Formats: sequence, C-alpha cells, structure tokens
Amino acid sequence: MSIITMLGVGIISTSLLTLAGVLTLLGYRHGLTRRPFTDCRPCQGTGVKRGALFTRSFSFCTACEATGLVPRLGVRLFGIPISEHQQALRRRHRDALR
Repeated sequence: MSIITMLGVGIISTSLLTLAGVLTLLGYRHGLTRRPFTDCRPCQGTGVKRGALFTRSFSFCTACEATGLVPRLGVRLFGIPISEHQQALRRRHRDALR
C-alpha cells in the first residue's frame, strides 16, 4: 500500500468517526429537549420520603420539590431551557402523586 492510500484511509476514517460523534451528541441533545426530567433519586420518583426509624411517617422530598422529577444531568450541563409545557407536565405529575 502506498503512503497516499494509507493517508486517504486515515482521513476518511477520522471524518466518519467525527461525524458519528456529532450525530450522537445531536441525538442526545434532542432527547434532552423531548424528555428533560428523570426520576428523583432520594425519593425514587414518588415525591415522598419515608422515615428510617418510623416507617409509617413521611415527608415531602425537598430535592425535587415533591414532584418526583428532577432535570437530567445533560439539561443542567448544556443549560437547555425547559419549556412551559414541560413544566406544566411536571406540576401535573406532582399533583397526581398527592
């Protein structure tokens, strides 16, 4: 194989790898705009935390403001704004849990 052929293969494979990375990031960002929330870890998406000692007692989760949903990591890192429609869905989810 000549050096020119090897160089051409290297450029093509690098370009394809870069294109694949860009498409992956665009797909992830699109997914973040469609579903910006995930379940809250402390309350496991319920919006309520049970007592450790007195298991029948409970309090509303302060991490998610009793909604059971928190913004995903990518939303916080990329600073993606959450639409009013998504906020309304989050409030509706909270009200359904109560």
